[in-house]
Amino acid sequence: MKLSKLVCGIVTVMALAIMVPGYSANLYASNIVSNGGFETGDFTNWSQFGDTTFNGVQCPGPSFVVSEGNCGAFFGPIGTTGGISQVFSTIAGQAYQIDFDFKDDGGAPSSFAAIFDGNTLINLSNPSGGPFQHYSFLSTATTNSTTLSFSFRDDPGFLLLDAVRVEESAVPEPTSLLLLGSSLGGIALAFVKRAKNQI
Repeated sequence: MKLSKLVCGIVTVMALAIMVPGYSANLYASNIVSNGGFETGDFTNWSQFGDTTFNGVQCPGPSFVVSEGNCGAFFGPIGTTGGISQVFSTIAGQAYQIDFDFKDDGGAPSSFAAIFDGNTLINLSNPSGGPFQHYSFLSTATTNSTTLSFSFRDDPGFLLLDAVRVEESAVPEPTSLLLLGSSLGGIALAFVKRAKNQI
């Protein structure tokens, strides 16, 4: 009987942890990037910059030039860089998970960079080539309006981009975790003491 009460108490503590706002698994996160898979068949919702001469979107359906869906973007600026960017609403101080799929052809000179809120997530020079690679980063927004941009150069060929996603991260800040842990620890201790007193 006493053991079942103790177990019940621990389960209650765990349930409280799950129900605390902001600490449950981010099961309902939505992509705040518009047209991240370029399924519109063009750069709708994206702004182009730099050399855009050999940049575009192709929709061959599932294939080696598309990582998911039917469409994907290609970029081939020569001698300089060009790319795309998108501005979206964010929450200052909120962590965001940035994901995308990138494929290079191994040509040189070539370069690729991804920047979120002014912070460089990745900067590659003459990447070696290969199939699509999935990249994932965690970055905190500093303002209520954030820019995600991708910059490309590939003189002899094309670099490919697809499946761009930005979602609010469920990872809490360390200070909040400490406060949550202290509170839950106190509740658990109270259940243990109560069980001992009833022995």
